[in-house]
This record gives sequence, C-alpha cells and structure tokens, in this order.
Amino acid sequence: MHERAAASDSDDAATQFCASPREKRTQTVIYVSHETKVAACVSIDELERVTFKTWQDKLTNAMIDRLEKEVDMLERHLQVLKMVIESEPIGIVKMSNETGYPHHKVRYSLRVLEEENLIEPSSQGAITTERTAEFVDELDEKLDEIVDKLDSMKIEEAAEIEG
Repeated sequence: MHERAAASDSDDAATQFCASPREKRTQTVIYVSHETKVAACVSIDELERVTFKTWQDKLTNAMIDRLEKEVDMLERHLQVLKMVIESEPIGIVKMSNETGYPHHKVRYSLRVLEEENLIEPSSQGAITTERTAEFVDELDEKLDEIVDKLDSMKIEEAAEIEG
C-alpha cells in the first residue's frame, strides 16, 4: 500500500519538507500513498523520538508559526510600551537590561511604537504621547475581539469535515 518514494525532481519539495535543520541528526523516510495522494515523512531524532509530518502539517505549521511570531512581536512591543508608560523617560539600554531583549529588538519596537504615535523620543529617552492613553484604553477590548475570533476559528472535530 505504501512505498518508499523514489528520488526524483518531484521529490525535492518532499526532501525540503522533511528536512529539519533544528534537529542535529535525523533519519528521514518519505512515504507516498498512491491511493490517497498523501505524502509524509518520519523523522527520528537523537533522543529516538519519532515525528510524523504530512504535507498538510507543513502548511498548517507555517501558518501557525507566522501567527505565533507576530503575537510574540506584539507582546514585545506592548512590553516596551508598558515600560515607557511606567518609567518615562526610559532609554534602550535600561529596557534591554530589564526585559532581556537585545538592543536591536528594543530599538525596533520603539520605532514601531513611534510610527504608531504611541511614544516619542526625548533627550532622556522614550516618552508617551497624547495618543498613548487612548490606545491603552482600547487595547483590552481589541485583544478580546481577536481572542474571540481565534476561538471561532477552532475546528472541534475533524470527523465533521470528513463526513
């Protein structure tokens, strides 16, 4: 039923799909089911953990990874904004030391916040603007709306889709 995929130009995508640069040592086997047109790979890492990934996992993981990265960046921006609100004026070095973020990431967050008119530079460091209080007042409500939207996107039972 299943057979090991033969090496060909069409398998280049499969090889990239199964490649895992984060794992130090993997043994990858690519299986293709001709009946269901599904390709997958099985990886065994140095701790003998077995990972099974399908092509659909790759797509989903890429979408979710992008979302997670955006959420992480938003978290950093908001953490920097909170520090400015609580300790204005505050400089990059102090923020970097207190948050553990590298200077370049703090600097980027400050630039994003400045472009949104939430902070402005001063000779002593970053300070809030007139728009900051309004943004903070609306923030919790906006985040709740986003959480509700994400909750509504959940697919509770895969059986409903297949049926």
